[in-house]
Amino acid sequence: MVEHKFKLKKAALAALFMFGFIPFVFTSCEIFNKKVLLKFQIPYAVNSSTFKRVSTVIDKFNRENKKTKIELIPAQSRRELYNHITLGIEAKNKDLPNLVIHYPSLAYYAASQNKALDFSSALTLSSLSSDFLKQYNRFNSDKITNLPLAISSEALVINKPLLGYFLLELEKYATKNGISLNLERVPIFKLAKDYFTNLKTLTKVEDLELWKLKFNFNKTLILDNKNLFEDLDLNSYENLFRFTSVIHASTEKGNVDYLYSQSVVNTTYSIMFNDANQDYNHYFLKYNSSQTLDIRNILENPDRQNELKKIYFLYKTMFEDKELNIAFGNENTSEINSKFFSLVSNRIYDTIKRRLPNLDDFLFLNAPIKNANSKENGSYFLQGLNLIGIKKSTKENQALLDFVKWMYNKDNFSKYTINNKQYFLTPVEYLNLSLGYYYPSDNFDSIIENSQENVTLKNIKNLFDSQNVKFLEPVDFESERFRRGLLLSIQTLKRGIDLGNPIDFETFINTIKRGI
Repeated sequence: MVEHKFKLKKAALAALFMFGFIPFVFTSCEIFNKKVLLKFQIPYAVNSSTFKRVSTVIDKFNRENKKTKIELIPAQSRRELYNHITLGIEAKNKDLPNLVIHYPSLAYYAASQNKALDFSSALTLSSLSSDFLKQYNRFNSDKITNLPLAISSEALVINKPLLGYFLLELEKYATKNGISLNLERVPIFKLAKDYFTNLKTLTKVEDLELWKLKFNFNKTLILDNKNLFEDLDLNSYENLFRFTSVIHASTEKGNVDYLYSQSVVNTTYSIMFNDANQDYNHYFLKYNSSQTLDIRNILENPDRQNELKKIYFLYKTMFEDKELNIAFGNENTSEINSKFFSLVSNRIYDTIKRRLPNLDDFLFLNAPIKNANSKENGSYFLQGLNLIGIKKSTKENQALLDFVKWMYNKDNFSKYTINNKQYFLTPVEYLNLSLGYYYPSDNFDSIIENSQENVTLKNIKNLFDSQNVKFLEPVDFESERFRRGLLLSIQTLKRGIDLGNPIDFETFINTIKRGI
């Protein structure tokens, strides 16, 4: 009987081992093999082209990587994402994403709270130079917490039919009035004239009906600007503003814009950086001893407002003369058909290509790099998409660095399809090429140099190859709000002038404060 009980006890222990301990072993293996989950939040809706392109890269990484899985999370807007991250950091929320796409101002905030992950160790195999990365991290130069993902710049878009029609009418007037004017000396003039001449008759009729233009040329004005017509160089704001002023002065009526700025704050910052001789130490927005921008000092101290006063009077004059129009919201892309010149992001190329039937109607140049034509060198404004990592657990941080290393490795080539064409690209190069951004690598440069696609990317490459200064606006936790305040103030100035009630400079400053 005792022996029987002993056998039962052994059987029970065996069963306990089989059905208790063995599942524990399985569970332990499962935990050991479980992938690290990273959350990547981006300010785009699921059905947007940007979300789909980023998703292509993330899906590829998830297929190839056995240790880490990345979950892509949409946010409806940059502001929503900014508030989510900043409030989450403040509240010590442990459920924040590991990685986000946003503006440098968010990288600044996260770094100031010691929550920004340093990407330095993950970039040893990237094509990004240390000097370039330092420019993106001027507020935190010993670490790389603001990582350029995709680069854009400002473009000058010229409406070839509209400019061509103006030049042909100008030529007729000059010939009739005995004025010697050789417009062929300016390549873009010849291009625009030939383009309008060769348009189909029906297209010309439709364009003229849209523009409703009537010119009233002035012989004295033409003679006074003869050098402009024969030697025009649109590398300077001085020449661009002067030429649009001459076109406006020669127009009796018309349903057109002479010069349009999609981001008047970008235009403003570019002009002001050139006024500072491309030197951050002389730029109106400077870091103080606490590594924050002295925005409040500028707005409260009249002695610091001279630069803003120049901008106020420049725009006031151009608004009053109806020579400059600016964006007030999400304008319809088709409106570019009635603008002589447009200062816009270089990404307008892809937008026009997708939404309009007449890409060839436009000539794409870089935005002016100088204020005055007499200056030898200038600067070019860089923006785009940035990666910001949020510190989490040691395991998650390392997994995120491994992902960044995979994404930026200059030798990590794969075959990607873009617009039914195949390219060998790294993941970060694929994102840039598919979304119309620029990425500074030898492989990317080679592809755009040999491609007929997106001339604006070649334009940016030429800027990178030049002696001109890269301009990345200084940022801190208030810089985005200052941007919004400045935009509101310029828009208020424009509205007031349109209504016959322009605001004075004091109100201009107070409107910036209100916007902040």
